Amino acid sequence: MADKQYLASYTVLDALYQNGALKYVAGLQDASAAAGSVGTVDIPRNANVPFSAALPDPVVFSFVYQGQVRVLVGEITSEGGKLSTCVYTLAVPPAPPAEGWAVFADQITLAAKDGGPMVATNPHGLAQVGDYLYLIDYESQFIYILGGNELTNLPVATTHVLAQYPFDVGSEAALPDDAKGQAIIALTDADGNTYLYALYIVNDSSGGDYKPSILVRLSVDTSDGSLKYVDWVEVGLNAQEIVPVSDTNGNVTLLIPAIGGYQNAGKTNGALSEIDSVDPFPLKSLSATVVLTGDATPPNPPTYDFQAIAASFRSNDYGIVYILTGDYDANYDNDWTLYQTTVQKLLSVTKLPISQAVDKGILTQVDASQGTPGYFWDLLWVNGPVPDADRLLFFRGSPLLVNPAAAYTPLPENNPANIYFDRGTDPGQIGGQNVNSATLMEEAALQAAAGVSLKRSVKAVRAAVPAEEEEAKT
Repeated sequence: MADKQYLASYTVLDALYQNGALKYVAGLQDASAAAGSVGTVDIPRNANVPFSAALPDPVVFSFVYQGQVRVLVGEITSEGGKLSTCVYTLAVPPAPPAEGWAVFADQITLAAKDGGPMVATNPHGLAQVGDYLYLIDYESQFIYILGGNELTNLPVATTHVLAQYPFDVGSEAALPDDAKGQAIIALTDADGNTYLYALYIVNDSSGGDYKPSILVRLSVDTSDGSLKYVDWVEVGLNAQEIVPVSDTNGNVTLLIPAIGGYQNAGKTNGALSEIDSVDPFPLKSLSATVVLTGDATPPNPPTYDFQAIAASFRSNDYGIVYILTGDYDANYDNDWTLYQTTVQKLLSVTKLPISQAVDKGILTQVDASQGTPGYFWDLLWVNGPVPDADRLLFFRGSPLLVNPAAAYTPLPENNPANIYFDRGTDPGQIGGQNVNSATLMEEAALQAAAGVSLKRSVKAVRAAVPAEEEEAKT
């Protein structure tokens, strides 16, 4: 059993995607041991009612301030992004993690620095550089910068945004009007220069007409947190996330999985789905290389669209990469396959379809299922004190699956390491039928110590499916 606990906080919703509750999970230690306690954090201002009662789509992020892990919780409302915060001081086992929670009673509302209206309606990612936070908004395209005294003095009635972008992409036009902020990370090069990488998907208001996604690089002035546009590159349709991977020599590459368009029930996007690789620190400007694609003609056994990638940011973790593929069947259940590969293998190919990658030994299938209920599918890598203690978390509603990352073995759903949430099936019932957002708190501390800010939180994207009144990751 690992000698350190891994802590995660979750926002879970009922069957109508409302009545959220801020949950925490303690003891993500060993894939053969019990997962530990699952508890609910109550917000005092709501008179001990779990967070965000009757409010849709809460989201949760983690960051570090003065050695303390904090959790930023956003209530997504029609009036804009209203943020609360609670504080967790990392506990050393065997102290119960719940004893470390301190929840602020005051609600914190973001406001534009110039006093103008706040238009953040769906915060979708958070990166940290020093004492500055960069919150990317799905609807408005803006990157909101929080920092300085605002972080020091939390809680306060209103947190002003130090700056906000849109910014120009290329020399002629700003981001397209239909671009949406999807993900954001921060990296520092060998010369000490720090950059933000912001990913935008581009589609029309119907959500069906996708254009190439846009990856934007901005330099960070670490003295005041300000940003300066550097360059941009187009990547795949409906790109989902930015995942840096490191080879054994410490060379970093960004992997960007793209679904390839809208997720239609009963069919994939074929060769339009892809994984792009991008050198984050090029001598000239950013460029993208397609390493894997979906299959243009459905093979047997079937292959699916690229959904998510999980990897460790540390170069000593065997260079392992997990790739999750999937789509929805005609009943809006999920068909999926999980592959394992290495950084070296993945970067050795160009535009290789999934079936050929399996045949050539580039990809190894380690798990799969068809017709599995659920709508939220993502992966997170939990870094342990040593590589053999790393864990792979597979988000698929409830239970959340926990497996060893170094040597994945499909485990039964009754594996005691899996994390179960009480299922709320009736309107207004607090429960865990749908995991809408999650963040690894210990990972925030590990990344801050390493000087990076990478994928450690996941957030589902809502898209209506009219006939079944279900939701899908768009």
